[in-house]
Amino acid sequence: GSSKILVHLRFPEGITTSEVGGSALPLIYPGGVQATRQWTVGNDVGNGGLFASFDKGDLSGELQEGTVELTVVGTLPNGQFFYGRDSVKIMARSKNSSGFGKLRQIP
Repeated sequence: GSSKILVHLRFPEGITTSEVGGSALPLIYPGGVQATRQWTVGNDVGNGGLFASFDKGDLSGELQEGTVELTVVGTLPNGQFFYGRDSVKIMARSKNSSGFGKLRQIP
């Protein structure tokens, strides 16, 4: 299968898993590509989080080698918007690999 980009969003304390699980899959920018899958993590005491999976091939035309800022946006079931943002470094692919390179988080 194709490679995936896995995103983990942690919500502020007080947001529960039941408040996080939205019906619409989040989008990742640049590109505005929709997640292929999402699932919630945490508990109903206020430590909600969300994982979302994106198809790396759908983003390959949007990402250039070097540091890039990725932003994930979505909507909670109550209609409130959320986003998460981080910088990653796109590494040149080796001659022996397929795909457009590796993603590495910038500390």
